[in-house]
Amino acid sequence: MTTSTSSKCISIRLAGVNKIERAGQDHPYTKFKFFTTDSKDDIHQEISKAFSVENFSLVDEREGHIITGAWFSLENNNTYSLIKRVANVAKKKCDQETIPCKRCVKYEIECNLSSEI
Repeated sequence: MTTSTSSKCISIRLAGVNKIERAGQDHPYTKFKFFTTDSKDDIHQEISKAFSVENFSLVDEREGHIITGAWFSLENNNTYSLIKRVANVAKKKCDQETIPCKRCVKYEIECNLSSEI
């Protein structure tokens, strides 16, 4: 019995780089190929190494939402933007009055009421 390992090919570019800045580049996206055997940490390390960043988020360019970066959250032949994150920086607070705030969860922002609970 043979086992096959599925793969997903994705393309990632650095967020915030506009079309004019990318115009001189032959390949504005960096291509990756990941397999079912790759852990979330393996995927994170590979992307970190390619972009020389430690902390980041991936945004699905079609859907516009942040993904986890685990193999199952990646879509084959999809494009993602990489947002650099700075470690150990106080998170912004929102002005929402409901807990949990969907905006805060989506953008990883600390709700202003969550620290009061």
